[in-house]
Amino acid sequence: MIADPTDVAARLALATSAARAAGQLLEAHRGHLREVVKKGEIDLVTEADRAAEAALIERIAAAFPGDAVCGEEGGEVVVAGARWVWYIDPLDGTTNFVHGLPWFAVSVGAVYLGQPTVGVIHAPALGHTWHGASGQGAYLDDRPLGVTATAALKDALLATGFPYDRAQTARALVAPVVRALERARGLRRMGAAALDLAGVADGTFGGYWEPRLKPWDLAAGIALIREAGGRVTDFAGGDGMLASGDVIASNGVLHKALLGIVHGDRGAP
Repeated sequence: MIADPTDVAARLALATSAARAAGQLLEAHRGHLREVVKKGEIDLVTEADRAAEAALIERIAAAFPGDAVCGEEGGEVVVAGARWVWYIDPLDGTTNFVHGLPWFAVSVGAVYLGQPTVGVIHAPALGHTWHGASGQGAYLDDRPLGVTATAALKDALLATGFPYDRAQTARALVAPVVRALERARGLRRMGAAALDLAGVADGTFGGYWEPRLKPWDLAAGIALIREAGGRVTDFAGGDGMLASGDVIASNGVLHKALLGIVHGDRGAP
């Protein structure tokens, strides 16, 4: 079932304004953090994450009380049988943020009946907003988005990321990196999954892969890439990204090559 275009447009407008407002909160905290807490061995959270998430949830719940919301820092709105579920990451790239790197973003995605439908990724320090929705176009600020036309891996810039358990799984993570370094023009590891996905949508990256992400990392970017003409799958080439957290995103033409990089040519689906 496809969402009503009016409902989609209303959620896109709200997501865009709410993400930009959350970005202003992040900028107010940047360089003035009072508290940095470890959620795990290397996974950080700050008062900026929490303030931005609270502001996002408040605005979404007020505008769409029948929608469910799930935030990275534990904030949620539970609505039994909700057709719309929002997945929000108030600060993707917290480690970058803490260390003074401007490569971080607010990611707001709305999923309709299990399908990523609305996506907004706002990078306040970079001054850019990627926004779009199914059937309504996708844009970087005011410019229409489109994936790159690059057809050969040797001409493509790729991106990847590493999960928080990378110290325990480093050997498995390195093998695809080696294949990418051997075959692609270049490889980047930027430290913010939402912005890597945005980079596929706007044509910067020909492809991107990362294992063990969360729905709030993925929902917005999936909607944007699909609307920009790209392809997003799980590592098996299917549609289970939100459940598995394993994602491969590309311009479509390079997708088979990306599967080969992730699995090794013989193991690609």
